[in-house]
Amino acid sequence: MTHMQYAGHAYDKGEQIWINIGWNSTGNQRIPGEVPSILADSVEDVRWKAFVSDLRPSLAANTISVPGCLQCPCGFCILCPYACAKKAAFDAAMTQATERHKANLPGLVGWKLVHRARKEDPNASMGYNIIFLKSGMPQGSRGMSSMPAMPVVVARVVGDAPAQEQMVRTTTTQQIEEINSLLERGLITQEEFTKKKALILGLPAT
Repeated sequence: MTHMQYAGHAYDKGEQIWINIGWNSTGNQRIPGEVPSILADSVEDVRWKAFVSDLRPSLAANTISVPGCLQCPCGFCILCPYACAKKAAFDAAMTQATERHKANLPGLVGWKLVHRARKEDPNASMGYNIIFLKSGMPQGSRGMSSMPAMPVVVARVVGDAPAQEQMVRTTTTQQIEEINSLLERGLITQEEFTKKKALILGLPAT
């Protein structure tokens, strides 16, 4: 089972609001077509739809084919430019779209990719999340609260795409090389390797 049941919904994270849109594998994006109700008092629906109309095709053009990637046994994505290039391009598309629409969407600050959840934070955050900061919204907006931010999961935050693409590609390669080393030393099974590789690449857990 993947965690797609959590995609397409908004979650109150204390000082932030996260819109979970799924994963970067083909067909696994769930971007709400209408502004989520928790943002409705501060974000105009027409501007949200303009953002979605820009984001959807940008992401769809850069998704990863799950079967082809997970069946690859090599473990060294530096030798397979497909996976690293696709993930970097997807991440860049996320960054560029949010940057283009920040001025029109009050509180929009960026996005996070969440690989795994902790006990303090439900699986509802796993995958790619569009992040809104409540302090950046007009006072009195729905969802505003004084509660502290929840402890969140281990997440990768990607900044401006042009400056970050190489760093993301390098980090991904290093992580896969590390788990491949564990596999070769018999410290993890092939099944564990496949799952860890999927998480590193931002693919849905199976």
